[in-house]
Amino acid sequence: MSITPLEDAHMAGVQVLLRSALPGYQPNMMKLVKTKCLKCSFVLTEDEMVCGALVGDDAGYIFCIAVKPFMRSQGHGSELLQHYKRHLSGRVSFLTLHAQSQSSDLHSFYQRNGFTKSRLVPDYYRRLADKDAYEFSCDIGSAKRRKVSKKEA
Repeated sequence: MSITPLEDAHMAGVQVLLRSALPGYQPNMMKLVKTKCLKCSFVLTEDEMVCGALVGDDAGYIFCIAVKPFMRSQGHGSELLQHYKRHLSGRVSFLTLHAQSQSSDLHSFYQRNGFTKSRLVPDYYRRLADKDAYEFSCDIGSAKRRKVSKKEA
């Protein structure tokens, strides 16, 4: 198993994974991946097969984490999260994500991985039966502060 940056060659495998793993998967998720998330998204592969993916952006927002059902509860989702945290360490202070309000197993997963449930967002998922979501955040340390020149101050 290895975690590598998401590349164009992985797109078909990621699409199959997301379609099977996420309730209410929408095809426009792949457009989002290609336009905004390619630089900060990662895949878990085994023998070139996509087994897991984390789709996130460079500001620390995680759009989704998915692992093939038969590979869950083996630490792969946590590995993807840790990899993303290391990748953004020093660049952002917090990671943020949303999870369906009824997904208690998912909430436990995020909390075990350092996330804190912060607030309920009504009607976040418009196309799903469980429309409400909780926002979760995780402090990953201080981002490096950019020096401000006298001209900018």
